Amino acid sequence: MLWHAVRAICVPPVEHVFVVLAPEDRAFSRHDWSAFAGKLEPLYCGGATRRDSVYNGLVAAMAAVDADDWMLVHDAARPCLPKKDLESLIRETEADEVGGILALPVAETVKAVAKDEAGVQRIDRTEDRAQLWLAQTPQMFRAGLLAQALQRAKHPVTDEAGAIEQMAAGPAATAGARQPAKSQGDLSRGRGDRRSDPRPQRMRIGQGFDVHPLVVGRKLIIGGVHIPFDKGLDGHSDADVLLHAICDALLGAAGLGDIGRHYPDDDASYAGIDSRTLLRDVAKKLRGLKLKVVNLDATLIAQEPRMAPHMPRMIANIAADLGVPPAAVNIKATTTEELGFIGRGEGIAAQAVALID
Repeated sequence: MLWHAVRAICVPPVEHVFVVLAPEDRAFSRHDWSAFAGKLEPLYCGGATRRDSVYNGLVAAMAAVDADDWMLVHDAARPCLPKKDLESLIRETEADEVGGILALPVAETVKAVAKDEAGVQRIDRTEDRAQLWLAQTPQMFRAGLLAQALQRAKHPVTDEAGAIEQMAAGPAATAGARQPAKSQGDLSRGRGDRRSDPRPQRMRIGQGFDVHPLVVGRKLIIGGVHIPFDKGLDGHSDADVLLHAICDALLGAAGLGDIGRHYPDDDASYAGIDSRTLLRDVAKKLRGLKLKVVNLDATLIAQEPRMAPHMPRMIANIAADLGVPPAAVNIKATTTEELGFIGRGEGIAAQAVALID
């Protein structure tokens, strides 16, 4: 993500890009930044807040910049900055006495709320959205003015414009394009840009695998779907091999062990349980850690029956249980070309890979 954010701003007329990192960061140096040779400089001075990081980065960069140089603070969590938006911001702001930011006019209806005596949030009024804009990045100010504003700001600031506003100066607003949702840090300079957020990315990947034997007298449940077949998967629960692999992948990505630790097969309370119940519980555990599912990819390995006709319902079930769009769930199926116990129709296996944030 950071690489793409740097690529988006490391273009003419940007002269230099400073990347503000946490002092203990070790990941940046392990990546190939040769595409930006001569323009990119890491600064290991990130602070506890965005304001601290930006101010620390400005101070560290002052040996290479002048107080009147334009600095654009860009959030590395916004890697999809359109080139035309950057060009528009620079063109419309470089003659402005204060500076300016990319912003997006609010299109939705906005409500102001307040708690009543019982603590219930209730709508107080509808705001005039014609006067409301969503702040984006880059935000472009003179280096000296921005450093002074950040140093003097007495109230909490969540972006650079907020600090400038406390000096009774009104930054200009340049309409930008609606960008993908912000994920969450880099600093750049010259006719250029600068950004920072020292928080490490929390992207995590987990993989899961499960296998169950096929036996007579059991229903075949896969992905929460009852598939007509003369055999079913044997197990302590409903033996949903696909959901078990997905649960394992999600738990692994979150560092929570495996499905056996949370739902042991010697616990009678889980006998015959619907595995969708387990999947929903795993999703609840992730939410408790403030983690969300980005996407998952799973593969069913079975000689028979055919899985393709049932995949849309499987995807719908999984997406609903995890609270994600169906597009975030991908399921494939393959055979073993009649090789091994799966090829002989003795069992079905599943693999899953999950990305969480």
